[in-house]
Amino acid sequence: MHLVRDPEPTRFAPHTGEVVLRVGAPDLRGLFVEAASALAELQAGDALPTMLDRSDVIQLDTPDADALLVCWLDELIFLGDVHHCVYTRFELEHCTPTSLRAFVFGGSPDSLRIQVKAATFHRLRVETSGPRCSAELVLDV
Repeated sequence: MHLVRDPEPTRFAPHTGEVVLRVGAPDLRGLFVEAASALAELQAGDALPTMLDRSDVIQLDTPDADALLVCWLDELIFLGDVHHCVYTRFELEHCTPTSLRAFVFGGSPDSLRIQVKAATFHRLRVETSGPRCSAELVLDV
């Protein structure tokens, strides 16, 4: 069998599929709530669900705060995809730099503004400076 190659060379077009997320809060618990709220706003924009008819429990253990933030957002993205919802209310029962347990509540938005695929470790930074916490990471969209 002889394959005939197309005379046109293969080309790759540039594509921007990332969003940089920067959040700050008075403490680590607030930082995780703020990051989750920002994710919901990015996903649904003005179409955030008003009826919260879905609740789930998220429990995570990781080696450090950086990994915990990525795992937290990835779990919200995964559960949202599975249950076709966006989580907008977060009650963190337990939160340390390496573990958390949270009750999350969400609903189906009228439409999704942006489909977020994953949180990444690219440019990831979680910092505590005095009483404040801040974070920066890249979301794959």
